[in-house]
Amino acid sequence: MGLGRTLPSLTIRLTFILLAMTAIGMAVMGLYVTRALETPLLEYFTASMVREAELIHDAVLPYVSQGILVGAVQELAQKYGTMLGPEARVTVIAVDGTVLGDSDRDLRDVLRMPNQGDWPEIRAALAGGIGHHLRRGQDSPQEMLHVAIPLIDARQVKGVLRLALPLTALSKAAASVHQTVALGALLAFAVVLAVGLFLSRRVTRPVTEMQSIARRMAEGDFAPRVG
Repeated sequence: MGLGRTLPSLTIRLTFILLAMTAIGMAVMGLYVTRALETPLLEYFTASMVREAELIHDAVLPYVSQGILVGAVQELAQKYGTMLGPEARVTVIAVDGTVLGDSDRDLRDVLRMPNQGDWPEIRAALAGGIGHHLRRGQDSPQEMLHVAIPLIDARQVKGVLRLALPLTALSKAAASVHQTVALGALLAFAVVLAVGLFLSRRVTRPVTEMQSIARRMAEGDFAPRVG
């Protein structure tokens, strides 16, 4: 009787082990796929923002290189911020780090903004390269991708143009990957459950037959043999 109670337990344990291994495998795969996609997606967004900034470059450069009043630069920043969309932020920064225009601020706030020269993406742009940095916005809990390009006139850096966008699209792409992995995990669990039950029964069947033969032999029937 003790062996009879043990057999269903053994079947359940074997099936549970297979399900646990599947869960671990799917979790590792989901993490790997998400991490593997994050880098190329981030690179794609960065390259896209660089192209947008380069399209604005020639329109902004004269305002900065000629020292036109901050008010005019602010109007230009707000104009292109509106063109790029409600989530986009356009900031124009002088070579000394002073903010000349920001599409998310009015003129009074722009004049009070702290020096931006120490921001990592600004330092990179002032050095003549393309800077990018991922951080939370000053007025938003969302992560923002900041991309800065140098405003160059006659091979000299005259200032910096920075674009910032929340990574909502990247988050949506990651969420889509998670949903796909979760669906795959459910299908895998169903398959593993079916296969696990089948294999477990195959494993326990000889034990069941031995139990049946032992019981019959105990009753005096010595004809059966294990197949």
